Amino acid sequence: MKTDKRQGFLSGAFILVIATAIVKVIGAFFKMPLTELLGGDGMGYFSTAYSLFNPVSAIAITGLPVAVAKIVAANGARGNYNNIRKLFRITTIVFSAIGVLGFLIIAFLAKPFSEAVSNPGAYYALTAIAPAMLFACLMSIFRGYYQGLHNMFPTAISQITEALFKLICGYLFASIILNYGMSSFSETGVVFGKAASSQTEALSIVLPFASAGAILGISLSTGFGFLYLFLRHKIKKDGITEEQLNLSPPASSSKALVRELLKTAVPVTLAALVTNLTTLIDVSSLMQRIAIASRDGSEIIYGMYDGLIPETAIYAGNLPNYLYGIYNSMVITVFNLVPAVIAGIGISALPMVTHNYEQKNIAGLRDSVESVLRIASLFAIPAGLGIFSLSEPILRILFYSRTMEIEIATPLLCMMGITCMFSSMCLPVYNMLQGIGKASSTVFIMLIGGAVKLSVNYFLAAKPEINIMAAPIGSLCCYGVIIIISLIVLLNTLKIRINLFKIFGKTFFCGAVCALTAKLSNELLSKIFFGSRLKEAFSVLVSIGIGCIFYAFVLFLTKTITKNEIFMLPKGKNIAKVLEKLKII
Repeated sequence: MKTDKRQGFLSGAFILVIATAIVKVIGAFFKMPLTELLGGDGMGYFSTAYSLFNPVSAIAITGLPVAVAKIVAANGARGNYNNIRKLFRITTIVFSAIGVLGFLIIAFLAKPFSEAVSNPGAYYALTAIAPAMLFACLMSIFRGYYQGLHNMFPTAISQITEALFKLICGYLFASIILNYGMSSFSETGVVFGKAASSQTEALSIVLPFASAGAILGISLSTGFGFLYLFLRHKIKKDGITEEQLNLSPPASSSKALVRELLKTAVPVTLAALVTNLTTLIDVSSLMQRIAIASRDGSEIIYGMYDGLIPETAIYAGNLPNYLYGIYNSMVITVFNLVPAVIAGIGISALPMVTHNYEQKNIAGLRDSVESVLRIASLFAIPAGLGIFSLSEPILRILFYSRTMEIEIATPLLCMMGITCMFSSMCLPVYNMLQGIGKASSTVFIMLIGGAVKLSVNYFLAAKPEINIMAAPIGSLCCYGVIIIISLIVLLNTLKIRINLFKIFGKTFFCGAVCALTAKLSNELLSKIFFGSRLKEAFSVLVSIGIGCIFYAFVLFLTKTITKNEIFMLPKGKNIAKVLEKLKII
């Protein structure tokens, strides 16, 4: 039974990891041309609204679905399928009400929020993001339900559907609005009812509307994601048989199930919201503090970024918005790739951890914790070190024509590569804490990390010589504190001991070999393949491939990954046979 559970966990994790990787590739194809289209200034408006969508997304992906998955998994472990079916009906009502309420709150608070963060031009984009709250909550009903039943396919496919429509609608709407606005200026000298004396002024008027168009595409994409889940459930149902329903105990009362749902959902959702606290802290504090820095030390800042600030940012007095736009649209876009992919490991692990906890299987819990941490670190550490070592070439192939923004973004991304290793481990650990009923602990832990982040932002961003660099410094301190405290709470609660050096130490060594090999390969290949975006992309991709080959070799050489662990992967026995023939294991 234990082996089956581990196979189920790894198969589910594999499905979500692959799906998230596809989603992030599609997302990159969305963000890259969008950044080329809108530039740092336009992406500042986009990023302000998107920072409000991140908590919404957290509710839809790691908040409400996790709460539902935990309850469904716990009832599944007890064989109470009538409770599972009744819970689905209740969550449909409750989460729909939450979605409508969230839609109204965001719509009404868009204007005061944009003014509070010193970015009034983001008002239109903030308004356009409101429908996403409704659709996100509707999606969470189905995602959590199927995850609790150990079926990760609906979540995976809905995520890909959502990403595809975001790519199509978001870029299309932004492009149409931008072209229409600039054409209107060329013909009449007026842009959306405002007279403009120059092309620079016209662009500064149209960019907030174009950014809102991109955000509206995101809202529509969440609607298409929900539509897929709704139709799938109508056609294929949930896989629970009539025999299982007949053999299971009678369902609990609606009042008892609502109480259990709220008891679980409130702390889990708060934890998901607080997990995105760093984004809210950045958008609410960075631009205000950088504005102070630019006021008190403008010569220092303009000296640091000499020749790297466009006329639109200078014209509109939007330097804080411009710097934040670069950080959020370029640096955070790359940074988020790894934590988002690894989040699937934690989501897949939650039903397994909950099952072992309900069964009081201490050996199974220890086995589960070690598996989750090991697999998450195998992805997080080499990826984080790879981002650190290849920051500039990665940015160059993603945002090739934005040379000024790339020069500003490179040192920011280097530090966020280190941060990536810590932040990527947080969600899997959080999911395990939630699986054993410690969701409230994750809220307090994140509040501690958020306080660290806010303090660093407040004191460092106002210093002209640091300005936007305060954001990655604060994130590194924040996630470092969070992962240390979270692991202590998890292990003490379960009363288990694991070899952290064996899990993280050897993996870090292998990851360092991977990153160093990739960097040296890229330095050599870039001298050969230089002169175009395609050639540079080829150089980076080949270098990453070489790094991955060396990484796999060192993993087996140091016995960081074993034959038994390969067996637990989908088609693991076939993979192991191939590796044995090649004499790798």
